[in-house]
Amino acid sequence: GGGNRLSSCSKGFTLAEVLITLGIIGVVAAMTMPALISGHNKSVVETRLKRIDSVLNSALKLAEKDYAEPQNWEAVSSPQVIKTFFMPYLPGSKFISEANLKYYTIYTSDGSSSFLLNGGYSSGFQMKTGEIIKVNGAGLDKEFQIGIILKPNKNNKYISGKDYFVLYMDRTKGVVDVKPWAAHWNVSCNSDRNTVLSQCKSSSGHSALCTLLIECNGWKIPDDYPIRF
Repeated sequence: GGGNRLSSCSKGFTLAEVLITLGIIGVVAAMTMPALISGHNKSVVETRLKRIDSVLNSALKLAEKDYAEPQNWEAVSSPQVIKTFFMPYLPGSKFISEANLKYYTIYTSDGSSSFLLNGGYSSGFQMKTGEIIKVNGAGLDKEFQIGIILKPNKNNKYISGKDYFVLYMDRTKGVVDVKPWAAHWNVSCNSDRNTVLSQCKSSSGHSALCTLLIECNGWKIPDDYPIRF
């Protein structure tokens, strides 16, 4: 006679179980994705800001070899500063006139005020890697402001301390940094932190203080940084 047939039965998932599982996955994704996106955006800012500081300082050192120490450079206009002391040492960069910088708008983090990037008789240039750099004013002051749009967008609208940051070129020290400027205004990495945090976010504050917070933290955005990403 024939033997008994062994059979196995497998139980599949019901539609309800599949939908519940998908729902749970969706909730978890909704909770974690904003944090992941924010973390990525912060990483991009940290990497680009640190790199720009390094690149500009390298260009300045090369210019110093050709034109002596920056404190001895002859006074020239903002376009001449850019075309003489920066662009030749940054291959692939493109000049941006004062007239064209007016199309870039910088907003405070709360949206209460804004300014155009060409303020202060600024001209600028776009680096090969995409960043927009503007240099303030005419002549060669002891310190002059360098504004940085880290990642241009189609709307040309940027938030100070998130998309836009400020460094300074200190001619007496021959560096591009924010600390010499901050020291001039009696602000440093050891200053009252709440004041610096407040001024970074405030419409009456300064983008350079946001840069200072990051630089003082080893070019990493601190956990208590006042502007959300």
